[in-house]
Amino acid sequence: MSEESVRSSGWVGRGLLGLCAVLACTPETFEIALPSTSGEGSTTVVADASSSGEATETTAGPGSGSTDGSDSSSDTDDCVPVDDGWWDADWAKRRRLEIDPSVLSGVQQDFPVLVRMPADGLGPSWGERGGDDIRVRSEDPRVPLVYDIDDVDADGELALWLRLPTIDAAGSPVVAWLYYGQPEASPGRAPAEVWNGYISVHHLGSDLRDSAHEHHGSSQWEPEPCTGDDDCSPRIGVARSFVPELLHEVVLADHQAYDLGHDPYDDSISFTVSLWMRSPIFGQYDWGALVAKGDDTWRLHVTNSTVPADDDRIALGLDCYEPECAELDATGVIDMDSGNYNLFPTPAELPTNLGDNGWHQVVATFEALDLPAMPPPDYVPTTQARLFVDGQLVTASPELLGFVLPTDDQPVRLGHNINTGNRWGGVLDELRISVGARSAAAIASDYATVTADHVTVGEEQRRCP
Repeated sequence: MSEESVRSSGWVGRGLLGLCAVLACTPETFEIALPSTSGEGSTTVVADASSSGEATETTAGPGSGSTDGSDSSSDTDDCVPVDDGWWDADWAKRRRLEIDPSVLSGVQQDFPVLVRMPADGLGPSWGERGGDDIRVRSEDPRVPLVYDIDDVDADGELALWLRLPTIDAAGSPVVAWLYYGQPEASPGRAPAEVWNGYISVHHLGSDLRDSAHEHHGSSQWEPEPCTGDDDCSPRIGVARSFVPELLHEVVLADHQAYDLGHDPYDDSISFTVSLWMRSPIFGQYDWGALVAKGDDTWRLHVTNSTVPADDDRIALGLDCYEPECAELDATGVIDMDSGNYNLFPTPAELPTNLGDNGWHQVVATFEALDLPAMPPPDYVPTTQARLFVDGQLVTASPELLGFVLPTDDQPVRLGHNINTGNRWGGVLDELRISVGARSAAAIASDYATVTADHVTVGEEQRRCP
């Protein structure tokens, strides 16, 4: 008798009941598994002893120990079929990312957006693999997006930098998909692509690596990571705490990579330095350097305790070649008594008090204005320096004809100016140095992507088996 005729005649139910009568058993139901004619698992036939002996059936998939179909249905409840826009069947899970561009400024190209999410929301993909199997695709699954993993903070929140080719503050939300759940995948992060155009990017997290290139930070007196106490709570992932008495500093050894602002025939004549800082002792260490190529080139530092007022002691310090400095000194622009030019805001120009032990973004730019594509041999650039705090322009130098910076064989140091011995006391995070003067809109957008709640991470979705 075929399996179909067995089911249709109710023979199995009556036979089981008859067998039970012979054995004097009294179960309410009986179950028997018949091999499936399709090869897709087995068929369970259930007979009810209290009824007329009719049988019902369910089907369990291959390898399933289920006899009622519950395990099989749980695998398919709310899952996404592979042919329904799923990027790659080898990846088992994904989350939807929606990025609201309205907090940014203008149209940004190749822009790194900060995405925050609980690391444990990635399960074994993070806990066992450190996010190696993460892949990000645009709304069109054929288009990959590159990313860099920053770090995980003390609250277990993962910080990830996702580079978007274009994002328009006036445009619609941007949708991307973060895939994970592929235990055999090779690492997928691509930091050098995320930070294309930067000389170096240091997240200052669990290591001092440079995400953009190979200018790795190192130090004999390495600043301690800070992960969450009152005076050392990081801004993004993990930060580093600089204690002057302990001689903390980070050395970026490739000095030639940071010889910026000196060659009028190269794009590197314009550059940008940005970082995040906080300090419970801001201004207590005169001329303390947050980051410095040296006293003879460029640096971001506090001023001394008398100039200017207590709440705006942050400055961009620049030096220049002697002939140009002498000419500019005649106009009163350059202070030749100190041998350099310090650009700092007045209290009225600052949007906030930098000494409040809160996190603040500080950005300095040096730009050759109207740089021609092919400068003539006798080209003399007009340059200008600008200082930004928390995404806002706070002060700018006059336009300086012929002001270019010297070169120096000193490496860049975080927390220390080697020429003066002046050290910074506080916490630093997310140092970036790039060729070209970033625009005010780009700097405001950099600030907003860290401070605004503009990325929504969706619930986990599973691929159907």
